[in-house]
Amino acid sequence: MRILILLMIIPTTEILAQLSAEEHIQNILSKTVEADNELLFNKLLHYAEHPINLNRCTEADLQSLGLLKYEQIEALLAYRTNLGPFHSIYEIQAIEGFTREVVYQLAPFVEVTYARSIKERFQSLQSSGYNYSMASYRINIEKNRGLSSGLYTGPPGRAQMRSKLNSPGSLSAGLVAQKDAGEKWLNHRNTLPDFLAGHLYVEDLGIVDKFVAGNYKLQFGQGLTVGSGFMTGKNADVIASTRQQTLGILPYSSMTEYDFFQGAAMEFGVGENISLTTFYSKRRLDASVEEAGDTTVVRTIRRSGLHRTQSELDGMNQLNELSYGTALALNLGTIEVGAVYLGTQFSDSIAPRITDYNQFYFSGKTANNFSVFLNYQHRNINWFSEVAKSYEGGIGWTSGIMAAFGEKVDMSLLARSYQPDFYSFHGRPFSEQSTARNESGIYWGIQISPSAKWKISAYHDYYKLPWFSYSAISPSQGSESLVRVNYNINKLTSSYLQLKIENRETNLRDSPNPTTGLRKTINLTMNFDYGSDDILQFRTRLQVRRSQIKMKTRGILMFQDAVLNFRGAQLTSRILLFDVDDFQSRLYTYEKDLLFNFYTPSFIGQGIRYFLLARVKPAKFMTMRAKWSQTIYHNQTSVGSGYEQINGNKKSEFGIQLSFSY
Repeated sequence: MRILILLMIIPTTEILAQLSAEEHIQNILSKTVEADNELLFNKLLHYAEHPINLNRCTEADLQSLGLLKYEQIEALLAYRTNLGPFHSIYEIQAIEGFTREVVYQLAPFVEVTYARSIKERFQSLQSSGYNYSMASYRINIEKNRGLSSGLYTGPPGRAQMRSKLNSPGSLSAGLVAQKDAGEKWLNHRNTLPDFLAGHLYVEDLGIVDKFVAGNYKLQFGQGLTVGSGFMTGKNADVIASTRQQTLGILPYSSMTEYDFFQGAAMEFGVGENISLTTFYSKRRLDASVEEAGDTTVVRTIRRSGLHRTQSELDGMNQLNELSYGTALALNLGTIEVGAVYLGTQFSDSIAPRITDYNQFYFSGKTANNFSVFLNYQHRNINWFSEVAKSYEGGIGWTSGIMAAFGEKVDMSLLARSYQPDFYSFHGRPFSEQSTARNESGIYWGIQISPSAKWKISAYHDYYKLPWFSYSAISPSQGSESLVRVNYNINKLTSSYLQLKIENRETNLRDSPNPTTGLRKTINLTMNFDYGSDDILQFRTRLQVRRSQIKMKTRGILMFQDAVLNFRGAQLTSRILLFDVDDFQSRLYTYEKDLLFNFYTPSFIGQGIRYFLLARVKPAKFMTMRAKWSQTIYHNQTSVGSGYEQINGNKKSEFGIQLSFSY
């Protein structure tokens, strides 16, 4: 039977072979309109560099990717159980429900490997196909205020370097370096890059299932105590976006200069179904500090990672953060239960200036978080939950259900509550706000696929903020609803229509007395993708936004994309027109960029933007990318604000990147 299946799929493997993970990530993101999809970008990039092994993966591993439905995951695992290990990733074409389109979408993020010794793993690095080195440089042509006035201490360009040796499912070693525009890098005063990070990650070392040294992240339960940042939040993927999986230790190789651990972590296999993870981290954080009598106190922890001005340099590495903890997980197939402890010690006491909205913020030198999580699955119903407690602080919890009703209907329901004095420095659960505190809410989502051509997705989220927030001087509430209809006209042509409505109580500006009002926002998006095979593709999109709090404002954005593929080279272009009244009506749209870079520009005012992105392969092992972009504003004499302000009505940027694979 297995031989017959393999013979049947051989003719199609050539068509699907060597799919570009970069292209897949770009295509997935370019179909979205959310402004904060960097989390989705980082998740897909992680799985592109660390593909899921189809011969060892669990249901949680496949669910975390977010590309498969429940029935497809169950069918894949049943196929492996009945017929044994996979011999090729393209063998999944023989599984019911895995169409050519599904395989095409999944292929860059999965692999088929077998158990190997440490010596064999190191030897496999030479031919893994996942090794690369990359260097890029980009510069704004017009000088901003920070550069022209000498307030920025470094040169104008942004430089990045990245190198990685990777044998997926076995080991990886990576090193990244970065300097932002206006920062110093290599000179007589500074011999190291502004940001330098790396890791060594190994799997299957006897009783040690995973080991990492250097930079890493952790993911347990629903992310209340420690979360990897893979929680993508509310978006058009209305089902999978509500739940997180216990992934344990994850190597970190992002250019984001905060929100990771730095030290070492190990995961032990204790018996067949129990895993024990211990971790230790010591980092130096940027902070604003002040002298308070005989002691030094920290007013704020800075997360921008920018060290351009003398003030930003003065705050560099001012605070030491020591983190340590353990996680215990028991997986019995249909039931998963676990507990997580995270301890944090700071070198100086954190003492934020007290305002109306931050009275419950963390203060002190020592923080402790503890949580328990429980997941249960019965056939096509999946229940997940986690409860966390902050030492001398509040409680946070989240609980949800995902269910599949046949092959055409999926639903999700999620409730959460984070008390005002709940804190979690490394938690990333489902939340309306950027941090999980001072919030309660309930989310409902549904996805209907009446046929192969149609898909309807919708969600509604209602939330309350029981205490003051930065944007509201009183307890407030709000809601967010989305409906999206996808229609695949044929293999080359698809479209979608999306409507998003937001209502939120917020502070009223220019009011004689501090008060709040209801801000209503409506976003409408129409998108068409079409082309001719793999040579030429087009995308046309219209985005409209209307916002009202005291008066109505509106924004409109239209763009046309064209992608030309010819003899291994690719040229991507866009021309975009925008007309946006003010900040409340600002619009965002994802834009293809250099490899490993996520870019979603915002638009306010009137003008035009265009870019050209070229990719060529001078040699089999070498890829060169270059991008030119420019935004031209009408009726403006300056662009931006603060240190980033540019005199004139244009903002132009050029970037170049060279990467080597080996």
